Amino acid sequence: MPRLQHTASTQPSESTRQYLTPYQAVAVTGLSLSTVWRYIRSGKLPVYQPGGPRCRVMIPREALQGIVASVETACRTAPARKRSGPRARWKK
Repeated sequence: MPRLQHTASTQPSESTRQYLTPYQAVAVTGLSLSTVWRYIRSGKLPVYQPGGPRCRVMIPREALQGIVASVETACRTAPARKRSGPRARWKK
């Protein structure tokens, strides 16, 4: 019986995938890997683990779009923070 060969055309493209790995999420969103994992642990990003606990983590694409939109909005609307601490001597 002939073996099936997987080619690039049989694999779903990056834009049509419903779920992404954390590494793919980093490439799509521009967030750091540690930020993606922090969002997963805090519950900001829902995950799907097809093999159960301790298996690979898959993130829904729709959830990433919501996170990116909220991060962009927060960056645009956040006021400049005043630095705390003593004033430099040369500025007095």
